[in-house]
Amino acid sequence: MNIAYIDHYSYGQSPHKDPITIPTAIAALGHKVTLISCHPNYDGVKSIADMSVLSLTEAERIGWDTFGFSAVFFASRLDSQFTANIINIKNKNLFLVIKADSDGTLGYPIPPNYLRARPIKGTNFIKNLLRHIKWKLPFSYLVESKMKQIELADAVVLESPAAVQNASHVIAYWNRSELLEKLHFVPNPVSPIALKRFPGKNKKNTIVAAGRWEDADVKNTVTMMKVVDLFLKKNLSYTFEIVGSGLNFNPFETYLKDHLENKRVKLTNEIAYTELQQLFHTVKIVLVPSKLESFCFVAAEALCAGASIVVTPIESLIYLSGAGRWGTVAKGFHDDEILEALNREVVIWDQGHRSNTEAKLFWREELSPEKIAQSFINLLPKV
Repeated sequence: MNIAYIDHYSYGQSPHKDPITIPTAIAALGHKVTLISCHPNYDGVKSIADMSVLSLTEAERIGWDTFGFSAVFFASRLDSQFTANIINIKNKNLFLVIKADSDGTLGYPIPPNYLRARPIKGTNFIKNLLRHIKWKLPFSYLVESKMKQIELADAVVLESPAAVQNASHVIAYWNRSELLEKLHFVPNPVSPIALKRFPGKNKKNTIVAAGRWEDADVKNTVTMMKVVDLFLKKNLSYTFEIVGSGLNFNPFETYLKDHLENKRVKLTNEIAYTELQQLFHTVKIVLVPSKLESFCFVAAEALCAGASIVVTPIESLIYLSGAGRWGTVAKGFHDDEILEALNREVVIWDQGHRSNTEAKLFWREELSPEKIAQSFINLLPKV
């Protein structure tokens, strides 16, 4: 098949995430794939993508019917700015699969989860207050643009079962039940590097947290530091390694000063992707304290390395935890709730009830690029 894959490709695009791994895996199945970028600065993508790359503007100018596409996969995120493009694609009778990159909280009666990362306080008090009020209003026009894209699509992909449930609930509330059959669960794949067999080592009593810590409201940075401090005071045989950007954020020194001095906390600035995967292979637990994630690659990659996860109750993280089979889900997003989950997970490891081999075998199959690519192809009409 001849397939267009549209996403926000831009300079500096990671080759290890779904915008690259999915179309690359689809091409490996024997299909012709053209990457089409919604971003004007996409030249850097050409160096990491072994296929044709165009801009969305170029594709529109040339005309959707001139490429001979069999189908279009569009990671629109249900963003209204792309509705006109989607209408143009459907006007050429092309089969369209929309990738929502969404937790399914489309709007009333389920307020979008991003509000958790937009607290009603601080410098954006008025703006955030209005956001919170807006999504409590039962006005159909607030969800119309998302409903329109789902209506136009032949299939819509969401990245967790709970995201499908959320979207189904919103759709049913607005009496659009005919759209429900278009919703499909397909998780994001991990990269081939995350599936490499790194040298086997015994799991250390180390917990890793990795992220963009400067994005404090989304990644729950201050709460994470409180959890690290409280946990290490009671669990003397464990250490923590915090990896990522934003480690010059002042509260790291404030909350973790003693632990840094006695070397029970290690701060590691951004490291190469392969090094991070190697690190996951050596530790027992990876902590994800986020308030917001669409699909969490850190958690997915940790599982593929045989670590377990301690996570917050976010749709994709609940899926990855496997109802306790692969990790522990906190009851909420506060420090006491995350700490309680972390302590429970440590007990499970200490009692010998975690199997890192079983986790690796399951998730390496479940999230392999080949399997996910085939799931996308299976959405298309049989030729």
